[in-house]
Amino acid sequence: MLQINGGEVLAVAADGGFTFPTPLAEGVAYTVTVRSQPSDPTQICSVSRASGMVGAGPADDMKVVCATQAFAVGGMISGLNGTGLVLRNNAADDLALAVDGPFAFPVPVASGAGYAVTVQAQPAGQVCSVGQATGTVGAGLVTSVVVTCSTQSYTVGGSVSGLVASGLVLQNNGADDVSVVSGASSVTFPTPVAHGASYAVTVATQPVGLTCTVSNGSGAIDAGNVIDVAVACTVDSYRLGLTVSGLDGQDLVLQNNAGDDLAVAADGTHQFDQRLVPGAGYSVTVKSQPRMLTQSCSVTHGSGTMGSADIGNVAVACATATSRFSYWLMPGAQTLQGHVESAGWQAVPGASLALDPDVALLASDPRGRFVFTGMSASGAIRVHPISVAGEIMPVADVKWAASNLAAITLHPDGRALYVSTNDGSMVADFALDDSGVLTSFAGYPLAMVGTGGALAMDPLGRFLYAYHRYGDEIRVFRIGADASISPTAVSTSNLGNAVSMTVHPSGRFLYVLKADGTLEVFAIDATTGGLVTAWSGASGITSPLQVQVHPRGRWLSLVGGAPGSSPAIRAIDPATGAPGPALPPFFTSEEVSSATFDATGDRMLIGTRSPQFMFRFALSPSTGTPLSNTGISAGDVPAAVVVINR
Repeated sequence: MLQINGGEVLAVAADGGFTFPTPLAEGVAYTVTVRSQPSDPTQICSVSRASGMVGAGPADDMKVVCATQAFAVGGMISGLNGTGLVLRNNAADDLALAVDGPFAFPVPVASGAGYAVTVQAQPAGQVCSVGQATGTVGAGLVTSVVVTCSTQSYTVGGSVSGLVASGLVLQNNGADDVSVVSGASSVTFPTPVAHGASYAVTVATQPVGLTCTVSNGSGAIDAGNVIDVAVACTVDSYRLGLTVSGLDGQDLVLQNNAGDDLAVAADGTHQFDQRLVPGAGYSVTVKSQPRMLTQSCSVTHGSGTMGSADIGNVAVACATATSRFSYWLMPGAQTLQGHVESAGWQAVPGASLALDPDVALLASDPRGRFVFTGMSASGAIRVHPISVAGEIMPVADVKWAASNLAAITLHPDGRALYVSTNDGSMVADFALDDSGVLTSFAGYPLAMVGTGGALAMDPLGRFLYAYHRYGDEIRVFRIGADASISPTAVSTSNLGNAVSMTVHPSGRFLYVLKADGTLEVFAIDATTGGLVTAWSGASGITSPLQVQVHPRGRWLSLVGGAPGSSPAIRAIDPATGAPGPALPPFFTSEEVSSATFDATGDRMLIGTRSPQFMFRFALSPSTGTPLSNTGISAGDVPAAVVVINR
């Protein structure tokens, strides 16, 4: 409504011209104002050129301009505790909200226009609904929209496997027990858990005879049901244990049921890795006897049936083998003599065996079944069985490798025999059976090495080392599963005439004694058998004959033929293989012709050329120093001596 001069009122309902009904005389002043603003919709009108003086005609140049008002649309949110809520007004105006309380859309809506509030995006883990969501904007702010949010809840569950018995009870968050029936493959807890809350599934009660474990059992509820909890049940199983006593060697390996290996390094209690279910049988055996000292371990209470508890009464007792018999080779007298080591110098039945004129080599079976003699000229290898009483029995087999044998050695478990020859220039390998029969492996003779020389066997049965005299090199042969040998490309040259070689009981070092008195120590590559020099120096003896390692790997024995020079005992550094300073020689004037440690390493047998004696020395277990000795005339020069434990 418009008003003129504070009096007459004119109602205006539409755009266009307007005229107050009462005319004013010429020369009269006028002022037009807005008496009341329009409503529905709410507008604000203003008058321009509103004042003036009536002239000679109508005063019709004033203008009234009206604009519609706009107001914010909003309301109140309650229950919001997630993130991501987006409201939308009239399908266009978005408003992101994160907390409870009042809200208003940023774009106002004109008075008289409609509004429609919707949820464009729900918050994480919640559902929000809009009340009083639509209407028409009036003459002020819209504050009546109501948004109510509630948190979603989700179930917790997953898979079950291996449940073959009843009694399993699971819990979530320490409550909400659920019993799971035998044979079930899935489980779901009855009480849902609110979004964002934690869940923790545990086993409250184990089923009969089973042990069930939970994986993926804890976490926080996200926007969906938890379906990846995994409950795995296994039949109860128990450990098989044992007690080992008397172990003084290395690399004892026990086995259960011919499959579960257990390496034992020391006395005490031990357990097999594989668990056994009640009713399962077990059978404990010795897979490999200790090395680094000849021991024999036996098992008692080693077989039975597993009950419903761990077993620990299996007993493994280890005893150090003693050298029962010694055999001395006298090439000058062409005889092989046998003596009972446990009864002084008593000769064994059949104590003296006549041999071929060209006999030169002597070796013994690691299992104590045979001794072997080798003929230098004919190349014959004779197998002499040994009875339980130590008697040298009739020859079991004879093989001719080639003329002029250089060395004989045996596989660590006695399955094969290896020789090198000078004439024929070869290394040959033979399978050895329990009756003493030697059988050539396929491809015999296996490898040409030039003029032969010393042999050294890896105690782990991996490699054979052969000295090639003309090439002045050590060649490496790999030992196969059947104990046959095959050449490798690995060799070590420029040695300087190796007289004797031996491998440390650990299989880590090769010791080479040279004609000039030098001792060289090689580290052995466990994969290829390759040799890397680890130490080199003077051996401390003259006229070198033999190098040997103590059964426990503690000392080196270095033997030379010069009067009063040997044996020289040197401690071995277990880390590097290097020898320590030499102890004083055992003799002051005697010429040593042969020497060997017994099986325990507590004694040495030493043959001498002058006088023609065999001595037995007791050794200090800590230093190797000779403590006492006894001797007996050998009747000839004992050029070689071996001991067996049968």
